[in-house]
This record gives sequence, C-alpha cells and structure tokens, in this order.
Amino acid sequence: MSNTPEQMLITPEYESLPSSSKYVPGKIRGIVPVLALDADTLLCVLYLDPVDDALKSSNSALSLYNFSKKRWVYSRSMLNVKGIGTTNNITTVELYQNRIYHSSYRSLHCNDVMTGKPIWSVPFPEGFGPSSFIITDNKLIANCEDTYTYCLDPLTGRQLWKEKSSGTSTPISYLNGVVYFSGGGDGKLHALDATTGKHLWKLKSPDESVNSGAWFYGVCVAVPGKNGGKGRVVATTGLNAYGYEAIR
Repeated sequence: MSNTPEQMLITPEYESLPSSSKYVPGKIRGIVPVLALDADTLLCVLYLDPVDDALKSSNSALSLYNFSKKRWVYSRSMLNVKGIGTTNNITTVELYQNRIYHSSYRSLHCNDVMTGKPIWSVPFPEGFGPSSFIITDNKLIANCEDTYTYCLDPLTGRQLWKEKSSGTSTPISYLNGVVYFSGGGDGKLHALDATTGKHLWKLKSPDESVNSGAWFYGVCVAVPGKNGGKGRVVATTGLNAYGYEAIR
C-alpha cells in the first residue's frame, strides 16, 4: 500500500485568469459515476472557474468523461451565464434517470447527463445552503434559505408543494414517505410528509433546558427498522444524540 498516486484521472478544461492573478483558476465541485448502455463507466464532472480576481462571480461547467475509454464525451457544457451573481455555492449534485441535478445561486437545475444540455432551471427567492436537496420517491425535495421546504417534479421542475419550515438545515433524510431534518433557522427536528409536505413533527431539543444553544443541529438520519418494524430517527444537539421512533 502506497500513498503515491498511480495516475492522473481527470483534468477539466478550466478557463484561465490573467497571468497576474494570484488565485487558483478552477475547482471541481462534484463527480458522479454513470453507467452507460454499452457498460462503459462514465464520470459526470461539475466544476467552477473564477471570472475575476475578486472571485465575485464564477462560471460553472458540466463535463462527461468516459473512464473506460479514457476520453471526454464532452468537456464543457456551460451551466450559468458568465459574470452573473455568485454561483460557487454548488453543494449537491445528484443523478436521476440520466439527468444531472445541481443547485446554484438561488436556482435548481436539471441537465441531460449524456449531452450536457439543459432541461429545466427553477429560480427561488433565496439560495440553498449545505442542506440543499434530495431526490427520492419521484420527488425533488429542497430546503431553501427563504425558510420554506419545496417539492418539485424532478422530470419537469414543476412545484408539487411548498411548506413553511426553517431555511437552512442538516442534510435531508428520507424513510417510508417522510422526510426528516434539523432546521438551522429554528433548531427543531422536522418531519414532513413527502406526498403533501405537511408537518408531522416539529420537536424542540430536550437539551435547551440545560443550554440555550443546544438545539438540534449537525446530524439527522433516519435508520430503517428490521423485519418490517419501525425505524429510528437519530438527531444530535452538540451535547447529546437522541433517538426517536420513526413515524412510519
């Protein structure tokens, strides 16, 4: 076993800043494996280029690399318009039915993974923090910093429901038709019905009686039950981890 790399795998075609720039002109933000129909392994790569020295805006690009044949299927499909806003907050990249999904500044996007061409893009009033979104049960569910949870049809981008929640959150967890997360805006443990968006839980941290800053944050994960039994939802406060019986 050696810590020496065996080979260089991928070098995206970054745009270069002027030679006087003191910043590194490029950053990979996500790599998603894709299995092609001919059984080749493909890697979908999302990356960023700073537009200026101040790093106030970025270009984001999508590329597809054939790992089996060691060549690019396509090397640069632009995901945003040059110089508009800050788009380097791409936090989550998901593959679903040969479509690639990602968040940018105040928008969610869907592109055809085999061509890079856009399918839909939906703007929002605010951006998406580290919680970002999940795609499950034919639904794209996202926590937006405008304090709402949104559910979209992942194939069309059409909004299915919208529920007042907490803004930023822990990563969203899903189990048996219910989504769970700890809200960054209110510090509570949320449970929403994935079909309707209605709240089933909104629990306050038991530790807040000991420390006012010990709200729910950090980890929220739903664990399936054994042999058809109900699962558990585990959430942390910084002081303790708590387990609750899942709703379903």
